[in-house]
Parts: sequence; C-alpha cells; structure tokens
Amino acid sequence: MKRIALLILLLSALLLSGCAAETAASAPADTAQPAPSPTAAPSLPPLSRREGPEADAEESARMASFLAANRALMDGTTLYTLDFSSKGVPELGRYRLMRNALRQYRTLVKDCVPEYLSLYEDKLYYRNANTGAIERVGVDGRGHEILFDGSCDYLQLVGDKLRFTDARHRLCEADLDGGNARVLIGIACYYPYSLGDTLLYQKDSEDEALFLHWMLDGKERRLTTGAAYAPLLWDGRLYYSTAEGLESVLLNGEDLQRYELPAFSGALELTPWQGALSLRGLGFAETPLQWTGSLTEQSEPEASGYRLLEYVGADFRVDAVYEPDRRIRLFVLTDSSGREYAYFAGQGETD
Repeated sequence: MKRIALLILLLSALLLSGCAAETAASAPADTAQPAPSPTAAPSLPPLSRREGPEADAEESARMASFLAANRALMDGTTLYTLDFSSKGVPELGRYRLMRNALRQYRTLVKDCVPEYLSLYEDKLYYRNANTGAIERVGVDGRGHEILFDGSCDYLQLVGDKLRFTDARHRLCEADLDGGNARVLIGIACYYPYSLGDTLLYQKDSEDEALFLHWMLDGKERRLTTGAAYAPLLWDGRLYYSTAEGLESVLLNGEDLQRYELPAFSGALELTPWQGALSLRGLGFAETPLQWTGSLTEQSEPEASGYRLLEYVGADFRVDAVYEPDRRIRLFVLTDSSGREYAYFAGQGETD
C-alpha cells in the first residue's frame, strides 16, 4: 500500500485550473550526494549521544497541520483558508474573526487550492494543488507570484528557506523568492518534516520505513522495521500509521506500542488539541462513516458524513465537514472554548 495518508484527499473534482503565472524559478540544482545504498543505514551511537528532534505541543500542532496539508491558517484573529466562489470555484480567501463571527471575507487568489499554508513577513506561501506549483501572495492579495513552477509537494518553511519535494520526490530547498534551488536528498522522500537540523521522513528505497536524517553529516537512523506512514511526534513518542492501524515508538526505535482500533478504511488522523492527542478514522470502506476518540477511548461512527482536519494551533482548529458522498458541506473553525464558526463559499461580505 503506497503512502497511506493521514487523511484522504477529496478535492480531485475541484482542482480544475491553476493560478496565473507571474514569475517562476528554475529547476533546483542537483547538489545532493549520490543516493546511499539501500542495504543498510550508517551505524550510529545511542540517540542520547546525538542531538535528536524534540517536539513540544506547539511543534506537534504544526506537524499535525503539515500532515493534513493545511489548507487553512490562523494568525491572531485572521483566518486564511481554502474557500469557494459563488460559482463553486476554489480560491484562497481571508476572514476576520470579529464580534463572535467570521466577517469581512476577501478573495486573495482565484482558481487556487492552497496547501501547506505558511505566513512569513506579511506574505502567504503555499502549494497550489491545482498545478503543484509553489506560490506566494501578500496578506492583502497583492503581489501574487509563482516561485517554483513544477510538480512540487510537502512544502515547509524552515527559517528563511522553502523546503519541498520535486517531481522526482527529492527533498529540495530554495530561497523565499524561489531562487538558488538545490537538491538536499537525491532519493524519493515522503512526509519530510524538518525539526532543526534533523529531518524525519519515509524512505521509499527502504521498504517505506521511517528514518531520522541529520542534515549536517548525512547520517541516518532507521526507526521502524516495516512500512510506516504519516509520522507525528507527541510527548516524546513517534506515532505513525501502518497497513494494520496505528503504532508508536520512542525516537530510538524502541518500545514499540500497537493500538487496538475499530475497523477502518485506511485513513487515520492524529490531532494534538487542548493538551491531549485525539484520533479519528474512517470506517466501512463502502460507506465512509467516521469514528473518533482518544488513544484509550473510541466512540461509535457518526450517523452521516465525517470531518477531516485542515489546521490546528494553540487556540484554533479548522476542520472540513464532508457529506457521505465526499462533497464538502462546510468548514468549521473551533476556538479553545469549543465555540464553532461555520463558513463556506465566501459567506462573508467581500471587501
């Protein structure tokens, strides 16, 4: 089973056309070292003798949003999000949370499905799922640019750099304007998430196992014995999906834990929220009803439809609510008190 995702991507019918190009960077220079032999990872001393990744609650939330390909982002009381025009065309939009309501809707980029939304110095960076291109635009909708015109994926801002995978799934890095692009790891990488100088990723050439990769010297540590997908760090443990369900290990690959789960169809979602780690999954492959719960408690499937995460932060989260036939019914912004704000199709007044 290739690349079981943390969530199911459900917008294929909506990805109709890309945003207009303005500028585009050249292909990344291949400066990576030759791909290592798939026979064995370099031998390493115990993890305690090397600097390993750490993830506090805030970092875990960022990682969960990354795994959900966050199509929404909160900055203070401003919501940047995938939305739809009155004709049902996807776009990048903006709301203000004011007087207990989402108001002042504004379209920022038309004909666009934003993924991996990030904010840096009044500019939004994202992957346009319509085209696979990396783009940016000002928070006021001005200065829209295509930074890297290609089939990119897994976009992450690391300091003042863009990290993404290219059409060959190699990990690349570029300046914020798309310039000086280069290949960092010249083999297929999936779920590549950077934590300081350490990269956590799935290595395609090693039976889809999860690895830690130290960017400074290129050494690696294998964390899982078999195929593992959608990794999330939480409270000192690494959680991941397998073909059978959910497992976790310590960051040295020891103390394997397996979790008893209800029957599911391959979509598992872990979300750190309000100091706890919650779990959702889709059951009954023929009818996508949803079960939810913590790692110790599960609840029954909902009567109809289901939710999937878009974004989670310290004070807000955004979920997409789907009909059983996989059409998006609406989006829901939830604050830390549990209050919900539904939105869909530019319901606010356009500036």
